[in-house]
Amino acid sequence: MNRRRFFLRTGVLLVLTAAMCSVFFHSLWELQVVHGPEYRARSAMAGSTIVSLAAARGRIVDRNGTVLVSDRLCSNIVVDEDVATEEALLTLTNLCRARGVTYTENSRVFARDVDTDLIAALRELDLPGVSLTTETVRQYHTACAAHLLGRVGPVSGEEWPDYRARGYAFSERVGKDGAELAFESVLRGIPGAELVNADGSVARILSPPVPGSTVALTIDLPLQEAAEAALADFIAAAPGAGGGAAVVIEVGTGDILAAASWPSYDLSRFAADYETLAADPLHPLFHRAFQGLYAPGSTFKPVTAVAALEEGVITPDTRIRDTGVFTAYRDYQPACWLYRQSRTTHGLLNVSEALTVSCNVFFYTLGYHLGIELLDYYAGQFGLGQPTGAELPEAAGAVAGPALSARLGKTWFGGSTLAAAIGQSDHQFTPLQLACYTATLAGGGRRYQAHLLRAVLSYDGSETVSVFSPVLTGDLSLAPETLAAVRDGMQGVTAPGGTAYAYFRDFPVPVAAKTGSAQVSGNRDSNAVFICFAPSDAPEIAVAIVVEKGGGGASLAGAARAILDCYFRDYTEN
Repeated sequence: MNRRRFFLRTGVLLVLTAAMCSVFFHSLWELQVVHGPEYRARSAMAGSTIVSLAAARGRIVDRNGTVLVSDRLCSNIVVDEDVATEEALLTLTNLCRARGVTYTENSRVFARDVDTDLIAALRELDLPGVSLTTETVRQYHTACAAHLLGRVGPVSGEEWPDYRARGYAFSERVGKDGAELAFESVLRGIPGAELVNADGSVARILSPPVPGSTVALTIDLPLQEAAEAALADFIAAAPGAGGGAAVVIEVGTGDILAAASWPSYDLSRFAADYETLAADPLHPLFHRAFQGLYAPGSTFKPVTAVAALEEGVITPDTRIRDTGVFTAYRDYQPACWLYRQSRTTHGLLNVSEALTVSCNVFFYTLGYHLGIELLDYYAGQFGLGQPTGAELPEAAGAVAGPALSARLGKTWFGGSTLAAAIGQSDHQFTPLQLACYTATLAGGGRRYQAHLLRAVLSYDGSETVSVFSPVLTGDLSLAPETLAAVRDGMQGVTAPGGTAYAYFRDFPVPVAAKTGSAQVSGNRDSNAVFICFAPSDAPEIAVAIVVEKGGGGASLAGAARAILDCYFRDYTEN
């Protein structure tokens, strides 16, 4: 009996032991074989960190593929204050001072974009708590077009809610102005991520970074350089002259080939120079080409001429006598500029001759018969006093008239139309608008949206993602005889006897131009304005130049010639 009980108990123990071993080995199988990889990954993750991988920002190139802006890697000195000793910090500070490196004390990023010599010295010293990190920064391959290209910077507190909603990290750098901001969505790359072990080694790449796209602008770099140089040279030689702008538009497309604002600044030194730039009375940070507002002066007279010809007020052969003083109003009798200067008149003129000599009385007469409503209508059809559609911020401007006068707290009189007809009164246009208006005139009344984007390319430029197609925004469909009369009058400005002939007498292609001088708030100094298109018989480009307190518009003919020389260099070299 005892023996049976012994074997029974032994059997039960064996069964229990076998069951326990089965459960144990099954658990080991589950842990090591079935879920082993997962648990090992979790174990690794416990001591690992996910690190963001910066994506290269897309390049900016000109219309010919010349690189204007790109990314480059730079090294930064980073300090861990919990680890760094006072001796290490003192050594680091002395190294930076000796090499003239700008640094920021009590900051995690002690110094940015340090040179290879300093990097080598730090690696040799192996200072505790001092390490090196890399980041991408923008590299500028031209000193020109600062206002057009723009800059990048860290996301600000005000910007963060918007960028967070768009999936950005707070550490990302974003476009602040210019093309960098306008085309942020395509220039920005998509950051990647990697898993870094506790010892600093990379466990694996979770997602590779995707570089941004390359943006091809409509700008032609040599032409942009020529426009900036022409402005700078003119302003330097003109006593009392202030800032200025020059814009070049391709006729029939709206492509902005150049848009120069002067004075300008160096994008690569923006942060270092900011206080000086902000305090400069000439406001170099102000984008005059797109946001400066100026009265057009006599460069508006082609609008008045077109309106009168298209509305049948005159024909190309109609002749009007310059009486020196316009006497239709008893209480307002403005004089022609020639009469004020010499008490002589231009005599009997047709519209082409009146444009060439810029006879005020002729255009007072046209304005008197047209009325302000028709003048404003045609100005609007040429895109004056309204945004051009360009991708960068631009001022809208305004066309003179009763509505504008009411907003300004002024009274509009019948005689106010006379001033408006010759480009004075309250007209306010940007240089960009003046260039677009000139291009529209050159194109027979077909107005195109102004634009800076030519195409979006892959990061390396090997593939085209999208191409901008010209956008027609209006069409006056000018009668051939209207266009011929206005073109002949403007071509007379650069022909023998014209005010700009001295600058264009040996130019290989015909140029149609108009000069203007706009009085500034009753001041004796006038803004100089010049518009032109060339070749006048088959227009390719239109140019508008404005210089604050530059005097007579004819003085800008030399600057315009320098710009045209660059564009037509193949003609001038032969």
